[in-house]
Amino acid sequence: MTTPFDIMIDPRGFVLIALSGDVLEGQTATFSDELKKGFEMIRAYSTERKAKIKILVDLGNFSGKYSVEAMELFADFAADDAPYVDRSAIYGLSAEIRAAAKITTAMSGRKNISVFDSREKALKWLGIEP
Repeated sequence: MTTPFDIMIDPRGFVLIALSGDVLEGQTATFSDELKKGFEMIRAYSTERKAKIKILVDLGNFSGKYSVEAMELFADFAADDAPYVDRSAIYGLSAEIRAAAKITTAMSGRKNISVFDSREKALKWLGIEP
């Protein structure tokens, strides 16, 4: 089974997270493991740079099908990485996913996450040239 979670460091110096497909009940253990690896990458990258980092989250290929547990896991992920993150921008959301993203953001307790209509606007808010 492949996971819908992919994380990488962009050459421009920010972390790119992409969700695709579904995150349903049978996938949450794998999703949780991938989130833990992602957290370690973010922590290590921030520590290496000796600075908080910027994160771009791409939901353009996410189906919008998720379990409540997956939503809680992602909220915990966002809360846990807070000490290492300057700000996070999310884009590529349908109207339904936009509402879920706002709930997940609120659950994380982070105030430095914003949702955008386009990649360009999200990058601009992060202070990165699109």
